[in-house]
Amino acid sequence: MKKMEQNQALFAGTTAANTISDLRTYAFIKEHGRWYIDLPEYLESGGKKEDLDMEGGADDLLHFLARGKNKVVVRLDTEPFPGCESLTLIAHCDTPRGGAYYLMANCRGKAVNKKMWLRDISLFVFGDMPEIIFVKNIKQYTNL
Repeated sequence: MKKMEQNQALFAGTTAANTISDLRTYAFIKEHGRWYIDLPEYLESGGKKEDLDMEGGADDLLHFLARGKNKVVVRLDTEPFPGCESLTLIAHCDTPRGGAYYLMANCRGKAVNKKMWLRDISLFVFGDMPEIIFVKNIKQYTNL
């Protein structure tokens, strides 16, 4: 069985959204120079912290959104909403890497054409690797 299929089975029926008026908002925290999505429910269910590490271009996007801060809160959804940008699925990755490659064409009104890899943790967040992920920066924080 492919890694993504194994993780889909593991994450089936989970939802990690921090519901605020039905909005999916997530905090990303920079620790020791690395970005992590803050999903305590994933860790409590036996997941590993290394699975929450953002790399492969996703870390560059978070660095950009955080504007020099150590924490950023981002709204993520599979449906468009006012002021959002989009990440479009390019390709799924097989074992051992897993996850998928996405392209962000624009960010803050500027063409960026940034390719990034998202880990299988997206399966925990969305239940699958969506064709399009809509994203918007909500807030940045310093010195946690």
